[in-house]
Amino acid sequence: RSMNVRSATLPSDAVPPGRPKMRAGPQVNLSIASASDMRPSSTSRSTNGSAVLPRHASGLHVLPAPNTPDEAELVGPKQVTGILQKLRETFDAVVVDAGNEFNECALAAMDASDRVLVLTLPALPSVRNTRRSLDFFGRLNYDPAKMVLVVNRHNAREPLSRKVLEEGLGRPVQWAIPNDYPAAVRAINQGTALRLMQPKGALSTNIDRLATLHVLGRSTASLTGRRWSRPSWLGKVLKRRFDHGTP
Repeated sequence: RSMNVRSATLPSDAVPPGRPKMRAGPQVNLSIASASDMRPSSTSRSTNGSAVLPRHASGLHVLPAPNTPDEAELVGPKQVTGILQKLRETFDAVVVDAGNEFNECALAAMDASDRVLVLTLPALPSVRNTRRSLDFFGRLNYDPAKMVLVVNRHNAREPLSRKVLEEGLGRPVQWAIPNDYPAAVRAINQGTALRLMQPKGALSTNIDRLATLHVLGRSTASLTGRRWSRPSWLGKVLKRRFDHGTP
């Protein structure tokens, strides 16, 4: 179903300072570095702040990454927090791709978020790193209900089934995104949104439902308190490896 929701998105390299990535489409001057200097009134609802951000054909407003490495060095956790507050005043939903590094900027974005989607893959190294990440979030005293555990490129016929993944991670998987790598790569290479290229595809439909239930719907499903069935043999092996840090 279609929803009239005003959204903004920040790319992964906009949060942790790093190298700028190539993008399709015209060059824009506004970036997360220059946005950090905007006055609060420039992004308020009363002044239609969405007009200052580049708008993608999908309807999303995008705040690009810094144009140069020098600009990236100007973005710190204080700037990330301030920008997200400004965007929150203007848009109904703000999506941040925080990348895969736990630096100060990424943590500032997660601190300011209502939901944090933690992605993993059905592969042993990824699952082990995800468990370490979840343990780290626990040490930061994040509310477990804030974390949404998502398995990407999921295939029901994989050796690491969803049940085994949950036993290794020690908590339930709340969402599984089907594996359609060719479709995802085509969308990336064409510089277009997947739901514009394949609006009725299984991957597009799945991601739409994920956003509806766990982002726009503010789902409060807890990651704790689940009654587990008897662990499988493979699940026990995975847990021992995770606990002892062996590959």
